[in-house]
Amino acid sequence: MHAITRLLVHAGLIEMNEKKLKRWAKKRKISSIIYALKHAHYTHRTYAATLLGKFEQPKVIQALVDAIDDTMSYVSLEAIAALEKMDVSATQQAYIAEKKRYWEAVLPQVTAMRANIQGGIAGFYKSNIPSPDSFINNDNSGCYGV
Repeated sequence: MHAITRLLVHAGLIEMNEKKLKRWAKKRKISSIIYALKHAHYTHRTYAATLLGKFEQPKVIQALVDAIDDTMSYVSLEAIAALEKMDVSATQQAYIAEKKRYWEAVLPQVTAMRANIQGGIAGFYKSNIPSPDSFINNDNSGCYGV
């Protein structure tokens, strides 16, 4: 049954959700959770990484190691947290530590950029778009100096 569900999720006919992931975890449908870790929306990929942290199996470890390279920090960091509780090889431990240092360096910069953008883009456009009054009053100052 879970193979059919995976196909329907992949086709976009049904949506992934936490309830479905929890049910798969209860039934130990690890392949389905790994599928979600690779293909679902980032919020569900993050939750899939959390759930997979409870199953210390070679295919789970490999899926979580692969998830470390997810472009979404939430998914990557959750995969790292799950792997830190598992018995992984020295090579994998080194890679986990390297990626964790990367996110520790990058996340403050991303947070700062987001803070600067909040209102920044809107403020930029607001200041550069002529107001309707500037056209009505024939005041060309709002028309980019025309």
